[in-house]
Amino acid sequence: MTKANKLECILNNLFQQVDDIRGALLIKRNGLLVQINDSLDKKKAEKIAAQSSVVLEASKRFKTNRLSGKLENVFTSGPSGDTLVFPIKEDYALIAVTGVDPMLGMVLLECQSSVKELEDVL
Repeated sequence: MTKANKLECILNNLFQQVDDIRGALLIKRNGLLVQINDSLDKKKAEKIAAQSSVVLEASKRFKTNRLSGKLENVFTSGPSGDTLVFPIKEDYALIAVTGVDPMLGMVLLECQSSVKELEDVL
């Protein structure tokens, strides 16, 4: 199985395991899309990737300047759902897009598990 296939498989498994997740993406720190699960169209995923990288970098700077420790995730909420961003190593991030009022405990648990799997592949 190729690296790209492994990444796609991890994202698709995350999407299938948690009903509240509408989409999962792997991005590079610079906002470029690396991999998406089957539920998202590429154009929408590219927009989410670019916007999420800006939020991630701003959050990392805030965390560095104001608090100590490593940034674990960034959570944004809006009227149509939530977006969770999980840094992976130095250059990547997992993004999970949910619907309105998700079961956040399950989303966080499964995303953290997927982050570990993605780290092994990357």
